[in-house]
Amino acid sequence: MKNTCALVAAGQLFTPAKNLQEFLKRIDCIIAADKGAEYVLEMSLWPNEVHGDFDSINPSSLNTLKGKGVQLVRYPLEKDQTDLEIIADVALTKGFSTIYLIGGWGGRIDHSLASLFVLFKIKRKGKRAIMVTPFAEVEILNGESSLKGEIGDTLSLLAWTGSACVDLSGCYYEGKNIVLKPWETLGISNVFLEKTVSVNVKKGYVLAVRGLKSNGINNEPKEYSNDKF
Repeated sequence: MKNTCALVAAGQLFTPAKNLQEFLKRIDCIIAADKGAEYVLEMSLWPNEVHGDFDSINPSSLNTLKGKGVQLVRYPLEKDQTDLEIIADVALTKGFSTIYLIGGWGGRIDHSLASLFVLFKIKRKGKRAIMVTPFAEVEILNGESSLKGEIGDTLSLLAWTGSACVDLSGCYYEGKNIVLKPWETLGISNVFLEKTVSVNVKKGYVLAVRGLKSNGINNEPKEYSNDKF
């Protein structure tokens, strides 16, 4: 997959890991945050870069990475960003058009929620950002998007920065000028009736969550096309 980057953090990964391994082999660049590098090594792959305060990675893994000549960038323990945000900033300087967040969910709930803010930061820079978790793919949308999935997949849309106005087609609950409010749960648990659901966010941003039927990546995260940033 050209012009793509995967950010690998230390959250929850996939079972079986082979699915993730096959996906990462098709990515142009892998940037790991701290212990996320160990996950990459366990899949017999090498990260292009590793950034972080290195408080969670095993010292032997660091030595392995050094021996391979992988670029390692250490940050102080006390800092104003999470390791995931740091590597997101690194990826943004490299001009990738699509950035996948792997291992951004699971473990500490504050870090998991902070990962959504990193997702939004990438989106605001005009790049496509997709968080892939064992059970769902998450993206923040505005403008027109075509969401690819399987019939029967769940789709939830949540207002992100304030009220949003959305047109929806190709799913069980369709309509035009649907108003989603950040203090209501109207957009939860829609269902794909076709393999492509059209979402036109005419006002605001929405957090789109496509539930996966199985635990892990089947082939690769489904493409979101025709985005208007």
